[in-house]
Amino acid sequence: MQEDESDLSQYLKQILEFIEKAQATGPDKFFAQTANAGRVFYLALDAALTTHAVFAKMSFGPAELSSVDITHIENMGWLLDRSYLNDTYVAAVKTNFILDLWICVRENLNSQQVSENSFLSSFKVVINSIFNGSIVTDEIRIDLDAEQPIVADVGQPIDFMTLETILQLANKLQLEVATLLRKNT
Repeated sequence: MQEDESDLSQYLKQILEFIEKAQATGPDKFFAQTANAGRVFYLALDAALTTHAVFAKMSFGPAELSSVDITHIENMGWLLDRSYLNDTYVAAVKTNFILDLWICVRENLNSQQVSENSFLSSFKVVINSIFNGSIVTDEIRIDLDAEQPIVADVGQPIDFMTLETILQLANKLQLEVATLLRKNT
């Protein structure tokens, strides 16, 4: 996945909006947790944006770094290879955010509430599919109020997880859980 600097800047703004929406929705534990998941996502993507900016403005000659030095630099988020940054780091950050959101759901809703909600049931299939090597484990149909719903059949790879789609999923998740939490109070 290739994200340019302006795309990442736009996604960072959308993540801040997600965090603000979570904070404005209420002091419930779920919204505090999703805001925190959003903050971690923001910080990780901001590191990627900073790295993109460094790559764009600097020219690196051959560096004589030991493998230990390289490992430390990579683990700090300063990735030495742009393809690694896009294909591994950003992909891992997106997966981590989705999993963090799922943990927030599981800590605040019971299994019955999840299974009775079609969006949350499909979101659970996405989570199961991530643990299945990103191969869809059950049919997925998610309407994100977009022109085209997300539809994936069993055995297909999960190839719809763009940053834009993830943010749409996160916003829809907040709406669905807010509705369920209001019903229970």
